[in-house]
Amino acid sequence: MNAVRVRNDTISHEVRPNEIVRLADERDLDVFFQIEDFDVAAIMQGAINRLVNSATRWFDAGAVHLVLDPGETGSIGRKSRMKSAEAFASEFGLHTVMFLATNHEQQEDFLSFFGEEVHLCDVPPMDISKVERLRNLAAYSGTAVSGTRL
Repeated sequence: MNAVRVRNDTISHEVRPNEIVRLADERDLDVFFQIEDFDVAAIMQGAINRLVNSATRWFDAGAVHLVLDPGETGSIGRKSRMKSAEAFASEFGLHTVMFLATNHEQQEDFLSFFGEEVHLCDVPPMDISKVERLRNLAAYSGTAVSGTRL
C-alpha cells in the first residue's frame, strides 16, 4: 500500500480534501488523514467535535484511514488520551483508525484499551516483537493486556 499522510496541523482551511484525494488517486496513492496531539482535544471544549468534522470531510473525499498521534501525555494524563481515542474509534470504527505508538506506554495503552484488533503505526522496529507478544496475550486471554482497562 502506498499512501500519503495529510496532517491537520500543516494544512490550511482553504485546502480542499477532494482535490488532494484526486491528485493522490492519479498517482495511485491512498490518503491517510492525521490528527496531531489529539489527546489535547479532550481538555478543550468542542475541540473533538471540530476534529471529527475535519476528519469526516477527508473521509467523504476518499481518505481511507485516520491516523491519530497522541503526542506526549504530559499533564493531560493517560485516561484523557484514551477517552479521546475512544471518541474517534467510536465515530469512525476501529478498523479505520490507526494510532501512532512510538513508545512502550502508548503501545500498551492502546492494546490494553482496544484489544488485539487495534491498528498501531510508527512502531519502532525494535518494539515490533514486544507489541505482537502483547497483541497475542490480549487475543489469548480475552482481557486487557495490563489486567485492567484504563
